[in-house]
Amino acid sequence: MPLTFSIANGLATGFISYPLVKAFSGRWREVNVIVYILAALFILRFAMLSF
Repeated sequence: MPLTFSIANGLATGFISYPLVKAFSGRWREVNVIVYILAALFILRFAMLSF
C-alpha cells in the first residue's frame, strides 16, 4: 500500500503478487483457486486502466 498510495491498489497488488510468488517458488498448490481468479481479474483491471 505505501508504494501505490492507495489502499485499493495496494490490495490488488497483493492479490496479484501472492499467487505469483507461490507459483514461482513451486508451492502453487497451497493457493486456493479463487485467489488465482482474483489475481487474473485484478490484472485485467490494471490492463484496462492503462488503455
